[in-house]
Amino acid sequence: MAWNKFPKQLQMFGFPKEVQLDYVLRKDVILEKLIDLDIRDEQTYNNQDFYLGSEQRLKYLLLTTETFYWSNDEEEDNKYYDCINLATLEVNNFDLAKELLFMDSVDLYHYVEIEKSYEWIGEDYEHITDYIDFVEYRQDKYRWLNQSENWDSDKMNIERVTLKELLARYRPLEHRYTMSDVAMDRIEKELEAQNRGYYATDDSHWDRYV
Repeated sequence: MAWNKFPKQLQMFGFPKEVQLDYVLRKDVILEKLIDLDIRDEQTYNNQDFYLGSEQRLKYLLLTTETFYWSNDEEEDNKYYDCINLATLEVNNFDLAKELLFMDSVDLYHYVEIEKSYEWIGEDYEHITDYIDFVEYRQDKYRWLNQSENWDSDKMNIERVTLKELLARYRPLEHRYTMSDVAMDRIEKELEAQNRGYYATDDSHWDRYV
């Protein structure tokens, strides 16, 4: 079944929301709708260009933006904020989660840029890194390098590599400083669970990535 549209037959046959939730808003479907792995060899200048780059990034933006701000100190609560708990992937509001996840790129752009006139405020590169951290935490295939090392006055360089490519390029002790804090925290917890020191000279725990 194609996941670009919400299957209307579930509603037509009168299935309760709990059944629809189990069938359509499974955690793997939620992640499919939020994770964009096609972030590679990009040079981005601001968070607006980055988040407008894909449906997944815009959906993440709406899930994590609590308030819309306008001029004259006017503001409005974002109805989609936290309708899905991104830490647990539990659905807090079924109707809003379904509406957001199955919204297409045209509707997303219209809602963010035209209807709500999203104010792209804040630190651009930190805002971009928030999404990359989320994607790194939720999958083990890719990592993104140079999120901060290659920042300069006017652009941010983003490079996607597989874990195997990463280890071929860096020795393990150096490699630990090329990944996001979220990814590092995750690996550190794995090592602690194995009663292994994070800075141990024995780096055999990296063998599974090669």
